Amino acid sequence: MSPAPAAGTPCWFDLSTPDLDGATAFYGAILGWTVTDQGPDFGHYRMCARDGASVAGMAPQQDAAAPPAWMVYLATPDADGAVARATAAGAGLLVPAMDVGPFGRMAVLSDPTGATFGLWQAGSHPGTAAMGAPGLPSWFEVNTPDAIAARDFYAGVFGLSTHKMPGMDYHTLHVPGAEGAETSASYGVLQMNEAWQGMPAHWMVYFAVADVDAAGAQVGALGGQLRHGPFDTPYGRIAVCTDPQGAAFTLIQLAVQDG
Repeated sequence: MSPAPAAGTPCWFDLSTPDLDGATAFYGAILGWTVTDQGPDFGHYRMCARDGASVAGMAPQQDAAAPPAWMVYLATPDADGAVARATAAGAGLLVPAMDVGPFGRMAVLSDPTGATFGLWQAGSHPGTAAMGAPGLPSWFEVNTPDAIAARDFYAGVFGLSTHKMPGMDYHTLHVPGAEGAETSASYGVLQMNEAWQGMPAHWMVYFAVADVDAAGAQVGALGGQLRHGPFDTPYGRIAVCTDPQGAAFTLIQLAVQDG
């Protein structure tokens, strides 16, 4: 069994959508997922797997006024305690902490800049079983009009350290290592500028693919939209997309690391 994810790090992801069948077909084709309906006892929540490993979930959209969206859940050993710290730090509580059968305990909040996120206290379901390979989540970020406020909120609630990338309005959050040792980044916080045209703050999930140009073309062929890219970065080639129902996500063809 893999070790439990550190507190404050992304551990699970699910899609709220008005068209579960359409989303199942779309993401199954793009990312190679097998999707299984959990039945009426769990509101027909669907579990997505890649090569037998749990990846993400899909849920019927509960609020017709809310846009379809991916949500990132942050790990916590104590959902109730994390809710108390988050609300004291200015978060809005959207769904109070509740048990999800034997699988775990969850809550949904909005950070002080407006980005919605979940908390997950694992029971029998620890979360996403693997990350970083094609068809799996590989990176996560908060896109927000107030990066400093968002950075300080998540760092304070979960005890994370932060770094600003030189020459960029981009911050990374890290789990503190032993004796102050540096750890790899868990996720990023991006300062939204005028190019975002008033979009609200939101979390973004990056899914790895073997060929981002081919996957981007497939997105369009299956009824989604390629919103930006593909374009190259030091970390890989990226395409920002929306699925046929309008939920945003990013595809990344990870850069080959030397050594």
